[in-house]
Amino acid sequence: MDISGPAVACTAAALQVVAAPSSSTIKPGEPINVVITVTHVGRHPCLANGGLQNMRLRLVSDDGAAAGWSSPDCGFNGDRALLMGPGHSFEWAVTLDGRASAANRCTEGQPDLAPGAWNLIASLGEVAHSDSAPVPMRVPAPVPQVGARSAEID
Repeated sequence: MDISGPAVACTAAALQVVAAPSSSTIKPGEPINVVITVTHVGRHPCLANGGLQNMRLRLVSDDGAAAGWSSPDCGFNGDRALLMGPGHSFEWAVTLDGRASAANRCTEGQPDLAPGAWNLIASLGEVAHSDSAPVPMRVPAPVPQVGARSAEID
């Protein structure tokens, strides 16, 4: 592989981003580990920022209308310049705990994710259109406790 000459930034066409969760069901309080793998699928070497602040992982509602969790809310830091050649890859890992995030509030003190269908999507923030294929996720509705009484309506 010839890596002489100026380094160019990787494009979405040269990279394949894949999000792989340890489970497709998210239950509040139960951790879900997600590994994001970025693989160079192009023909020529390029530069990518593999740092935590550049990785984007988000959980969006199935209809795309609601955001449940987003790694930029968590304030991850760190740049990591990578010269990637064809076939090279790197991984980044994060743990979801079933709680929502909001700007500058990762999960602590946040509500549980709403029950329903969600999609997990990973991308490189500095590479436009580098979204992974959406991974279907599910947050089950809470199960009523046996013997629990429902409130009566007058």
